[in-house]
Amino acid sequence: MKISSNGEYGLIYVTAKIYRRKENGDFKDLVLNLALDTGASGTVVSRKRLATLGYDLSRTEDEAYITTASGLITIPKIRIEKL
Repeated sequence: MKISSNGEYGLIYVTAKIYRRKENGDFKDLVLNLALDTGASGTVVSRKRLATLGYDLSRTEDEAYITTASGLITIPKIRIEKL
């Protein structure tokens, strides 16, 4: 894991790999830059990036609510296999 900062935006971010086990048992991975929020209890990753790894967001058992500039929205909640 790599930790960096961006003085222009005042962000601290980490470069992390998200892994997903394939059917043959091997892992597929994706490298992401994630903004570090020391008060957060979770992380939001785009549907497109999760789909790239093979996560099926139409079959989740839980959901979360987040507040955006447009109001409260519901999002699928999943557990990442390996980070």
